[in-house]
Amino acid sequence: MASMYEIIMSLPLFKGLSKTQISNLIEKTPISFSQFEKGAVIYNEGDPIEKLKCLIGGKVKITHRIGTQESGTCSCNEAHCNLFITETVESPAILEAQKLFGMDRHTDSVAICDEKASIMELGKEQYLKLLQSDNIYLINYLNYLSIRAQAINKIFISFPSRSLKDILDKMVISLVSRSADSIEFHYNPDVFAKYCSMTNNELIDNLRTLQSEGLIEILHDGFRIISRSCFLRHSVN
Repeated sequence: MASMYEIIMSLPLFKGLSKTQISNLIEKTPISFSQFEKGAVIYNEGDPIEKLKCLIGGKVKITHRIGTQESGTCSCNEAHCNLFITETVESPAILEAQKLFGMDRHTDSVAICDEKASIMELGKEQYLKLLQSDNIYLINYLNYLSIRAQAINKIFISFPSRSLKDILDKMVISLVSRSADSIEFHYNPDVFAKYCSMTNNELIDNLRTLQSEGLIEILHDGFRIISRSCFLRHSVN
């Protein structure tokens, strides 16, 4: 079993630190450790991110919503007028660090424990002091932000396509963590087909093709991407 030092050192924002530096971090920086039971909410959509949150144990399901409360024909927040993309993230992982600074510091997703989970938190002020204290902290954070920015930029490189695979690639690249274990899409078929500029039959045919390629598993209210990396590498013939 990995030690606390090894877990922290494997987090993207703390890579390259020595055990001595990790010891100094734990001893000299106000850090809180919390345990969450399965089903507990770590943060809700719209919550301000005031602390650096690190998942150091367990798994968390993170749900992203595409659409607004005004989408579709009603003003509710249900699946029939929105598309929900859920990813399962396993420790060690960083949660919403890109929202720690900047003009918009409110999260766009919901994080719920998929099993008992452990969270390490640092206040924004404490983390800012770390960024100023050693270049390794700053470089790690800049790399973290850069990877996310480059992922968003990547989705605009190709011309718009009516290919469902291309549309899903863009969603996965821009929203889903590279370490995501499971990715599920839940939606109303009529709304999702319209979003993809397809008829319902075209959507169904595209989904069946992806399933026949072994890339997805069709569910009663959506589908599951079996492997993020395989899905993004694969070109549907």
